[in-house]
Amino acid sequence: MHRLTPLAILTTCALLAGCHDGPLFALKTINPVYRSQWADDEKLGPTDAQRHEELQRLVASMPSLSDADQEYWLAHIEALLENDKNPEMRTLAIRALAGCRSQRVLDLCEKQLTDESIKVRMAVCDVLAVRDEARSTELLGTTIGSESNEDVKMAAIAAVGKHQSPEAAQALKASLKSRNPAVRAAAVESLAQCTGKELGEDPQVWVAYLEGKAVDEQKKSFTRQMRDLF
Repeated sequence: MHRLTPLAILTTCALLAGCHDGPLFALKTINPVYRSQWADDEKLGPTDAQRHEELQRLVASMPSLSDADQEYWLAHIEALLENDKNPEMRTLAIRALAGCRSQRVLDLCEKQLTDESIKVRMAVCDVLAVRDEARSTELLGTTIGSESNEDVKMAAIAAVGKHQSPEAAQALKASLKSRNPAVRAAAVESLAQCTGKELGEDPQVWVAYLEGKAVDEQKKSFTRQMRDLF
């Protein structure tokens, strides 16, 4: 069976790791003061830098692994998500799920949608964007309706736009009535993507469309034409 690294990088994540400084973690990788501490840390267990590197390798390797190997790593990702205090590690662990074919991915995503870290919740939305199951659409729709953080809400709106289904379109309806113009604009953009329709930028026109009323399609805007090219 394929092994990327010693299992300790995942299973002992919370107990053996070095300092956990959340968003300041990246500074440690270039700060010589922290570099001098790594040798001592390694005597106790894997350092944050080591685990970060290994998780990046797992993110890249996961799509090419066999089903059996993916299940093997899923168990350790689940342990990491439950025990690791570092949101950087949890975010990378979530991103590794994007390349995993197992249905258990949706269970882990649903659980992490309540993670205290905004970055983790946004990463979950990115993973759900590439899953075409109805449950994935439902989870994104629930997030759009219940999420209080605007960044996470916007991530969920963008993600559900990649699901080409009537359910995805309906999940965006409430956002068309948001007081936040950025949210309304994002909902229009996602609706155009998931429906393939060109109905302009007026949210009310899209509301009418979702309610089954007759609306006229418009010529694709220059901006959208350029976006489609790239």
